[in-house]
Amino acid sequence: MQILNKLVPPSKVYIFFISFVLFIIIFSTSFLRADSFKVSDIEISSPFDTKFNKNRVIDSGFENSFFNLISMITTSGDKEKIKKVTQKEIKSMIDSFTISDEKFINDEYFAKLETTFNKKKILYFLEKKNIFPSISTKNKVLLIPILVDTENDKIYLYTNNIFYKKWNNFSKNYNLLEYLLPSEDIEDLNSIQKNNTSIEEYDFLDLINKYGLKDYIITIIFKNKNNIKVLSKINLNNSLKLDNHNFKDIDLKKEKDFEYLIHELKITFEDYWKKNNQINTSIKLPLTLLIDSKKYKEITKLEKYLDSNDLVSDYYVLQFDNTNTFFKIIYNGSPKKFIVDADKKKYTTGNFRKSLDSKMKNLNQLLLNFDYKQNFTDDDFYVGLSNQHTFELLNNWPKWEKKFLNISGAKCSGKSHMIDIFLKKFKGIKFDSKTLDEDKLNITNKYQNIILEDLSSNINEKLLYTLINMIEQDNKFLIITSLQSITEITFKLKDLRSRTKNFLLTKINNPNDELMFALILKNLSDRQITLDKKLINFIIKRIERSYSKIFEFIYKIDRISLKKKKSIDFKIINEALDE
Repeated sequence: MQILNKLVPPSKVYIFFISFVLFIIIFSTSFLRADSFKVSDIEISSPFDTKFNKNRVIDSGFENSFFNLISMITTSGDKEKIKKVTQKEIKSMIDSFTISDEKFINDEYFAKLETTFNKKKILYFLEKKNIFPSISTKNKVLLIPILVDTENDKIYLYTNNIFYKKWNNFSKNYNLLEYLLPSEDIEDLNSIQKNNTSIEEYDFLDLINKYGLKDYIITIIFKNKNNIKVLSKINLNNSLKLDNHNFKDIDLKKEKDFEYLIHELKITFEDYWKKNNQINTSIKLPLTLLIDSKKYKEITKLEKYLDSNDLVSDYYVLQFDNTNTFFKIIYNGSPKKFIVDADKKKYTTGNFRKSLDSKMKNLNQLLLNFDYKQNFTDDDFYVGLSNQHTFELLNNWPKWEKKFLNISGAKCSGKSHMIDIFLKKFKGIKFDSKTLDEDKLNITNKYQNIILEDLSSNINEKLLYTLINMIEQDNKFLIITSLQSITEITFKLKDLRSRTKNFLLTKINNPNDELMFALILKNLSDRQITLDKKLINFIIKRIERSYSKIFEFIYKIDRISLKKKKSIDFKIINEALDE
């Protein structure tokens, strides 16, 4: 199966790059670019008898193609949300299809199906189900499988290691990871066997460095009769993760059991890779790129870059004349990342790269304007360093270390906004801590996720203690938001204080410059105000690094501007700072 690139939807922000010149002649067809997912080499077959119905066979192939695509661009957990899809829905997302290699063998019909799915429709389908897609990037990884027979106290790296011998015998055409296994080396084997009592702590670096691959997975399989415990060290994109799995009643001598075990482990590794490449569809950054014209080759380079970048959801020519060309780009990332990605893809060579470099160095030439909706939605939530850990933690539900999570952060830091995104995706119930009572406790049993907002020391401690116990007994999840960490709140109940130590803690920090910039732009845009970038940077350097102070300051400058019937300038900003 192969998949063509690209991904995701909109919001509103403009970046004007004042540069090169272009002589425009044709554009309409050049933007009919790769905006599809193509699934190839799907085999279809059916008995060729009186009941043979070719349309039914093709429909079955469409369904197979659709779920192959979904398996490639979503994690296994998200795929579970897409079990029931009608033929009508699937067909509505198909742009075209091709049947090839048709043949009849022994009264059996065989053919190959290639299906082209409309990317926008697929992504909209996933968006409605609150699923973040992943970039379908293939990757070669070094896999070091080690079998530990705990009964006989033996370690197998090559010989008698069924995982080493048969790992690559089982694969699906939608798998993204290609596994390279180490060559048999007696020195490596002897070194590992010497450390059989502490294999989990063994440093595999020398073995890994032999193969020149940055990404690797070390899988240690502990076998005790028919019980299997698997510890995996997964290093992908310079991010090291530890994963533990336990399998009961697995007989490695049985092909089905072994195949099941390999399948489950590969799904786990694929999920880690996909999460590393997940596209945060909550960030939808429309960019308008203005190019002063006359070099068609430079425009072609830009198109190639946009076509190849999976974070570019869509692009088109907004307008053009013989002087300027306006590209509208829908991007799932920051303006800076747009430039960095362009550099990595080497589409910023020559004059094009020099132009982009000069624009990044001279940011006063850029006019950024975020045209956000009036109210917060997950579509315009801005993820930065200050809130990224919390956002990713919520998005990784239910794969948490604990069932209890506390999100702390200052007023207006976006706690409630993130909770709303979480509930939209994973469902649950939320209520304010001040309203917690017996009736609220009684209805929590209907939900898997319970959210308690704005916790403080004024809460009924006995009710909170009861809620925590109920969550634990029923194996549910509890998320509590608060201004300060729950461990810093002074509760009178000793047992409650003890229970707070069982919470995962995440804090939304004060905004950095990037997030302050985005928040100021968003609030200005809500009031239909546009400011030059140098004025925004002037504000950032002078106001308190606080979410609430940002909102207060925008209110002040808007009020002063309206009162004086003047547009916002340095004088108005200074007057607001002096208040």
